[in-house]
Amino acid sequence: MVIFKSNFEDVSKNTYYYDAVGIAKALGITTGDGKNNFHPADYITRQEMMTLTNRALEIKGIVDKEIDTSILDTFADKNLISSYATASIARLMDEGLIKGSDNKINPLSNTTRAEAAVFLYRIYNKY
Repeated sequence: MVIFKSNFEDVSKNTYYYDAVGIAKALGITTGDGKNNFHPADYITRQEMMTLTNRALEIKGIVDKEIDTSILDTFADKNLISSYATASIARLMDEGLIKGSDNKINPLSNTTRAEAAVFLYRIYNKY
């Protein structure tokens, strides 16, 4: 088990997710908002979900860090993807874990339970 020395300021020690978030921070899976906050009660956007997942897959050595992001060029909303998420989304697209819908990635939309279920199912079956 990974030991962590610090957590985000907005993650209380008495929450059930305290250890999980602290470990994710220590491993580099999550970096928070840049102000040492995690915002645990907020909804998660599709690009945030994809970035967290990609980082976890990289750390486990399942995917490579290098990726050609031109795979995203065919999507109408490519310009909405935040710079921090571009490589992660491209990799998950390349791996077949994310497909997009109606020529869009919808990076700023919140992830639905159905999308998360399909995403996890694809990860489970691929690796």
